[in-house]
Amino acid sequence: MPIYKTGKKNKDGKYQYRVTCNYTDKNGKYRQFSKIVYGAYEAKFAESQLQAKSLSAPAESFTVQGLFEVYMQSQKNEIREASLDKTRRILNGHVLPYFKKTKLEKLTAALLQEWKNNLAERNLKISTKQNIFRTFSAMLNFAVKMELIPTNPLQRIGNIKDAYSFNNHEESLQYYTAEQYKKFISALPLNSYNDRQYFPFFSIAFYTGMRKGEINALRWQDISGNVLSVNRSVTQKIKGKENVFSPPKNAASNRK
Repeated sequence: MPIYKTGKKNKDGKYQYRVTCNYTDKNGKYRQFSKIVYGAYEAKFAESQLQAKSLSAPAESFTVQGLFEVYMQSQKNEIREASLDKTRRILNGHVLPYFKKTKLEKLTAALLQEWKNNLAERNLKISTKQNIFRTFSAMLNFAVKMELIPTNPLQRIGNIKDAYSFNNHEESLQYYTAEQYKKFISALPLNSYNDRQYFPFFSIAFYTGMRKGEINALRWQDISGNVLSVNRSVTQKIKGKENVFSPPKNAASNRK
């Protein structure tokens, strides 16, 4: 549900915005609501109105593509931009190619089991497959919340399991021992300025446990004596965009 700033102004000096909402009707055809308003606040209000209007369409009119568009719009102000981008890439790459035109009411357990079997056979890490499953399931949970479907059919199927793993890989903490770190750091190249930047990066990571985004976001003013203040993070994974700075991952991550 994009908001476009047209560049025009009204007599009060407010900019003109075009707010649009795409959805799928009961015949599977794409439709669009559109509204022209003046002012940024008015544009956000119109956006919420059009989203409510699209969700009031009959549930049987929604395809997975239509659900995807509304879901991504709803997540835009609820999760970080990097997480939003990751969700979009997962759904575009692993869900929409299979179910783009499928009506929500046609997402049977048998059809979804076929998709799961196909995903399980792909040459991807087990953690990647499980994350794809969770992301799709989260979108279907949203559909339940919006009363578009009564239940999430993926929950009856269950996530992908690793038949050869006896331990949950997510529960095992991986870390360098002191001896491993010494061996690693001694192998770093120090021939040029760019090479020498690796030494402080990995040293901070080992001795503090800071995340890479937090280390990359450090500024000189974050250092006071022998104390580092962690108060922001940088994301470098959003294609076509410059670095995005944001608060740390959670409240507990604000630390010294």
